[in-house]
Amino acid sequence: MSQVGSMQEADKTINPRQQYAKVGSEMLRNEISSQILSPEYAENRAVALLIFSVLGLLGNCAVLLTVLSLKRLQKAQNSFLIHQCLLDGIKSAYCIVFSRSLLSEDTLSDCPLLSASYIVFVTTSAFNILAVAINEIYHFTNTVMGIHPNNKCCVAFGLSIIWFASIIVNLGVAFLPSNPSFDRPVGYCTFMYGLTGNYLLHILWIALIALSLILTAIYLWKKHYRIATLFHQMMEMNVTRYSGAPTGCRLKDDLTIRVARKNLYVLALMLTTFFLFWFPLFILTISDPYFNVKPIYYETLTVTSWCHSSLTPIFFASYNYEFGPKFKPSMPGTETERIVASSTSSPKVPHRGSESQLQGSHRPNSLDVRPAYDCHHHLSSGIEATFSKSKSTEHFLHHLISAH
Repeated sequence: MSQVGSMQEADKTINPRQQYAKVGSEMLRNEISSQILSPEYAENRAVALLIFSVLGLLGNCAVLLTVLSLKRLQKAQNSFLIHQCLLDGIKSAYCIVFSRSLLSEDTLSDCPLLSASYIVFVTTSAFNILAVAINEIYHFTNTVMGIHPNNKCCVAFGLSIIWFASIIVNLGVAFLPSNPSFDRPVGYCTFMYGLTGNYLLHILWIALIALSLILTAIYLWKKHYRIATLFHQMMEMNVTRYSGAPTGCRLKDDLTIRVARKNLYVLALMLTTFFLFWFPLFILTISDPYFNVKPIYYETLTVTSWCHSSLTPIFFASYNYEFGPKFKPSMPGTETERIVASSTSSPKVPHRGSESQLQGSHRPNSLDVRPAYDCHHHLSSGIEATFSKSKSTEHFLHHLISAH
């Protein structure tokens, strides 16, 4: 009897979370929930999640409707950003369902299916951010070369690759194990914390997302930022090249640089916010395999991560912000485009003579005129001058385009 009594006393000293992690007892998990959860805080987090989810759904739907109504936004350069808005709109709709479940304190009957599909949408969003970065570099290169492709087949192929890769890599995380279920202490339809099998699934899922975001950061830093910076240096080092360039070309080149830098900042901010909203939850999950941290931290970080989808409309609007004179917002047909058009589309441009010739009665004849100045040729020649010391322009452009 004394031996049995000592064993019972030893069992009482075991941390109930660690005991749950070992045996997976739902009874112990409900006991932890009743001791820790605060009804007032549960209602507050549910209301906060509902508000941000509604804002995210309305904002992303507004972006999609705006794209359908404005033809100038219906371009290949926006295709993956539009896809991102669609994904985040769907994720916001999921969060509305989750928040209503929290308010009513009911367990969702289709929780495994909802959780598994939501994981796929989050993974697809991470992969799509990488596609947005690659697409931006591709269109920036074409803009410099004076090419304006609008290949819808390439966009459709890229979207198909994103979804195919996301579904394939999530087969072992979301669909096959069938482990996602309602986690009562945390209060969300997600992987149950504290189980070894689910912990490994968490690690695998986090690794997939982290790999995609790291590749995006590397691509932005090594490709886009390098091209934008060197292109700006080329413009400063080759001031003499602009002596014969029309005003429209100089303005067009300056706007091209500034738009490229602005797009870089928007994509970098999109990537940074994804890290800030999601990775605190990921770090907590990785560092707490036995679910020893209070569920209130999981609740707060989960709500924070799910609110990220409401920011995508802001990124889309910032990405499509246009510069005009003195870098104010401009619309098609404004003074900026008229300056560029008038300076670059004239059939003949008189050759500039010396100061004495201008003061005299010299009139330009057929030998004193030349074809219209080609701004795109000017940009290409500037790139050639910048990279001639390290590699030929042909090799650089071939390497740049083949990277896609």
